[in-house]
Formats: sequence, C-alpha cells, structure tokens
Amino acid sequence: MFHIVWLPKYRKRVLKGKLSSRVRELLFECSEINDWEIKELNIQPDHVHMLIQLRPDISVSKAVQLFKGKSSRIIRREFPELSEFYWG
Repeated sequence: MFHIVWLPKYRKRVLKGKLSSRVRELLFECSEINDWEIKELNIQPDHVHMLIQLRPDISVSKAVQLFKGKSSRIIRREFPELSEFYWG
C-alpha cells in the first residue's frame, strides 16, 4: 500500500467540478487497466491524495508516471481553458 500525493502545476486550484470528476474517472480507469486497486482517492482543489495497492512488479515511480502522464494529456485536450493558467 502506498500513499501518493501530487499537485497541479504551480499548485493552482483548478481541480473542481467537471475537471475533478474527469480526473477521478481517469485515475480509476488507469488503475483498472493496470490491475491496481485504489483504496482511497481524495481530490482537493489544489492536490490529489491516493491510497493504492500496486502489484510487486511495478515501482511507485512508474505507477505515478502512468497516472499523471496519460491523465494530463487527456485533461489538456478536453479542457483547453487550462492552457491560459499554465502556458499563456
């Protein structure tokens, strides 16, 4: 079991409403595909807490890379208004 915490770039308070719901869906989808079990997930406006059980053949850093990389690409494509916060 691992407790993983991460935050959006510049710790912006953007994880609200539809964005928060979509992030939750993407994280559960990623865990299901990789045969991991999310025990607890708490999405705050400026950070994410996750308690997860990983298989022994995967490192924590690789799991976080898979969670954040894929979800980031999908979120930026589905919510283009975020680009004004980060890259504008």
